[in-house]
This record gives sequence, C-alpha cells and structure tokens, in this order.
Amino acid sequence: MIARNDQFRGDPLISPGISATAVWCTILMITVALVATLFLSRVPRAVIGIGYLDSEGVGSDVKSISPGRIKTIKVKVGQWINKGDTIAILDHDLMSATLTRARNSTVDRQIKSLEINADNAEARSELLKSSVVAEITKTSSRIRSLQSRIALQSRRVATSRDSLTRIGALSSRGFVTRNEIDRRESDLIRSEQDVLALESELADAQSDLASLKSKLKQVKIDGTISKIDYEERAAQIISDHQSEDGSRQSWLIAPRSGYITRAPVSAGDVISANYVVASIAKNQNLNTIKAYVPASAIGVIRSGQRAEIKFDAVPSLSQTHVYGRVIRVSGLTLRDDLPLASIEPNQRNVICEILVDDARSKSLTEGIDRKFGMTAKVTVITGSQSLISLLLKNAN
Repeated sequence: MIARNDQFRGDPLISPGISATAVWCTILMITVALVATLFLSRVPRAVIGIGYLDSEGVGSDVKSISPGRIKTIKVKVGQWINKGDTIAILDHDLMSATLTRARNSTVDRQIKSLEINADNAEARSELLKSSVVAEITKTSSRIRSLQSRIALQSRRVATSRDSLTRIGALSSRGFVTRNEIDRRESDLIRSEQDVLALESELADAQSDLASLKSKLKQVKIDGTISKIDYEERAAQIISDHQSEDGSRQSWLIAPRSGYITRAPVSAGDVISANYVVASIAKNQNLNTIKAYVPASAIGVIRSGQRAEIKFDAVPSLSQTHVYGRVIRVSGLTLRDDLPLASIEPNQRNVICEILVDDARSKSLTEGIDRKFGMTAKVTVITGSQSLISLLLKNAN
C-alpha cells in the first residue's frame, strides 16, 4: 500500500445537510417576490366598445332614377369634383318601352312634386314677407307720428320756459302771485317729462323697425335659397335622364362641389333605379372613429387617452392595429341609425370620438373598399392597475 501524506485518518467524508431554517427562508423569499410582483406589476386598464368609420361633413348621394348600364364612370374616390361636372354616363339600351314610359312618368311626378313644394314654400315666403312689410309700414308711420309729437311738445316746452321767465320778472314787481309761478313751473316740468316719454317711445319704435327690416332681409334670403334648392334638385332629376337622342343615354351631373367619398360602380355595371353611383362630401376627414362604450365609462374616458382600433370585418385590416387619441366624449345617448348590430337600439351608451394617428390614417383610405359606417372594435386605454386587483376582479 502506498502511504498518504495528507494526514487522512480514515474518517468518512460526509457533506453537511441543509437546515430546515434555510429551506423556510428560501420559500419565504420566493413568496415575498411573487406577492411583490402581483402588487407592483401594472397592466393597462381599458374600456372596450364598438365604433364605426365616420366623416364630418358627409354630403349627399348621387343616385340614378332610371335603371341602365354604366357606360363611363368619370370619377374616383378622393377626387375633387366641381358642381356641374359629369360623374357617369348611363346607357339605357336595355330598357323596354314600358320601363321608358315608367321612367318618364316617375320624372314627371318628381318634378311636379318639387314644383308643388316650391310653390308652397314661395307662398309661405310671400305671406310672411307681406306681414313683415305691413309691420314695417305701421312702425314707420308710428315713428313719424312720434317725431311730430315730440317736435310740437318741444316747442310748447320752449314757449312755457320763455313765459315763465317773463312772469318771474313781473312777479318781482307784484303783478303775478307766487301760486301762478308755481303752477307754471309744474306745467313746464310735466311738459318736459312728456317729451322724455315720447323720446323713449320713439327709440323703442326705431329699434322695432330695425328688427323688422332685418327679418324682412332674412325672409328674402330664405326665399332665394328655397328657389335655388328647387332649381338644383330639378336639374339633378332632369340631368339623370338627359341624353343625346332623348332616350338612349343619360348623364349623372354633380349637384355640388366636393370630394368623391364613395364610387361603388364600374363601367359595364348594370344598376337599378335609385342606385347610389357616387357620394360627394365637402372634405376628406376620413380618419375619425365614433365609438360607443358602456355607460360605466362616464368619468373614466377623457380626451387625450390612447385608443386602439381593429377592423375585424375588413380582411385587409383584420391584422392591422390602428391607433388614435380620444378627442371628444359625449354623455349618454341612444344608438344612431348606423348598422351597429351588437348594440341594442334602446341601450344608452357613451360616445367618444377618436382621431386616428396620421401615420395610420392612410391604411383606412388606401387599398380597401372603404365606406362610412365600417364597424370596428375599439379599446380605449384609460390608465393602469395592479395585477393583483385585476385577478381579484376577475375572480369575483
């Protein structure tokens, strides 16, 4: 055997064991770390609702009264168009004689209805105008009468004042009693008060006359607007049916200037009567989301909070997260006419308007068949909360 020189005596090598205290300390430290994580970790607090793509200043739709085939479409979404420009040309070769007669009858009825409405509006305007003119005449006559009375009364005051001065001189010589002087002074004061009252009444009458003239001016403006509206609507109806030979083609003419916000047809499409060929708006504010959130969000959602919008119903946007900021919050309101099927019509909700970030707004206007009212899931981040409070809330 080889002798060891490390002073080994033959005692077995035994590793010292881990004490129970150390084990419990380790478990306690892990527990404290978990509890601290639950209390200190923050997760976003959010309000979820449903919204839709909105556009401020959305204008009217341009519709075709007659059925036919789109021969040429001259506009595209986003294009500016001037009033009177051609939107589309329709070919009516597919129509039968019966449909042609029905179309012409429809146009005649619509024009006749417009004429009746315009005549009624003009009659009401003329009646109101006559009433206002009569009031102006009456008030003007009253003003002239008051001015004459004031002039006459002012002369009387001047005469009374001169007479009182002369009588005062005679009183010093004993020719006029003091009672007579007091009576004359009282009459003078009363006459001066009458002049002041007449002047006040004159000021009121002049104010009434100014108001009546302003009202007459507004009545004339309203009548002119009504006439222009009738002419534009009649021109729109007629333009839908104008053609080169009177029967084969018609032109859709822009009734107003603005941006084309919708053009759902293409050349060759066969359309029915009352079909929307284009929509015209005054602006291109297509990056506003109007969201409906539960009533419990009152006081929680505020302007400036971040929002995430997801258009699950649009394939090209279903995987895209669009972000924005809350710009306006309203009170409780019922659902409007847009088709938000997941919201009960009688359920009162809070409306918040969200402005989409500029960097994301292009994704709402390019590469998709957009239309106003396109629904979206909206999540508004209203703050943060601890992880433990969220777990306790979900447990309840």
